[in-house]
Amino acid sequence: MKKIPKQEYTTEFKEQTLRNWAKLAAAGKLNSASSKVVTPEQMDLSRLRAENVRLKRECGGKSDRKHLTDTQMLMLIQSIHAELKGICGSPRMVRELRDRGFPASKKRVERLMRENGIRARQKRRYKVTLDSKHNLPIAPNLLERNFSPAEPNQVRTSDITLQPETAALNVRL
Repeated sequence: MKKIPKQEYTTEFKEQTLRNWAKLAAAGKLNSASSKVVTPEQMDLSRLRAENVRLKRECGGKSDRKHLTDTQMLMLIQSIHAELKGICGSPRMVRELRDRGFPASKKRVERLMRENGIRARQKRRYKVTLDSKHNLPIAPNLLERNFSPAEPNQVRTSDITLQPETAALNVRL
């Protein structure tokens, strides 16, 4: 079969399309132009439909692919988990996957996350830092809420601050 140079056909036709036409013509299966008349409107409509399908795929419309394999879904879950710094559990993960255009069921996402040890970060619990239920003597309240003394240097104050990172006491005088 003779190869057609690229300059002899327009960019509208792909090389494979022309080869297919040549094969059909050689086999006698290609219908003649007089058997079916195609109007310019029909050609434009066909071109616009093809362009519409292409744009839907590019812009996140429904894709032809219906299901992801477990490994593909797992890779997607791991990337979203890392992207969101581990703050989402399975319900939020399902919402995130669906928002990104991937079909996902709650049970499947739960199973994949459980099997692979992907968990949401938990909030830190409140840690009690003061133990007031003891039998030790309590220092007397000498100030008795009198915050304006009569003379200078009569009252001293201090502060105890707990640093949560190191759990060390800092005393300021």
